[in-house]
Amino acid sequence: MKSVIKQNFIGEINGVQFNDQGTYEMVEDFIKDIEYATKVEIETEKATDFIRTELIETANKIFDRKMETYEEAVNEAKEKLLENKSFLKDIKKIN
Repeated sequence: MKSVIKQNFIGEINGVQFNDQGTYEMVEDFIKDIEYATKVEIETEKATDFIRTELIETANKIFDRKMETYEEAVNEAKEKLLENKSFLKDIKKIN
């Protein structure tokens, strides 16, 4: 087998670096959902990192428990977090 990485992905959202395009897109989409739901623009590195951490941890717990696809776990995690008033309140505090 010949296997070569031709280009590494490097992305950034509000100062938070991503080296995985899938994670970058997942977090970017979720931030857009949060901004739409709360009418607040996410602007800080701290808020972005908090959102990334919460989304990944929640999705991993759902994935481990339900053994569904990771995409389904992420979608369920997004719904769960968007319904969580304390999560949204915390974002507004640290943003």
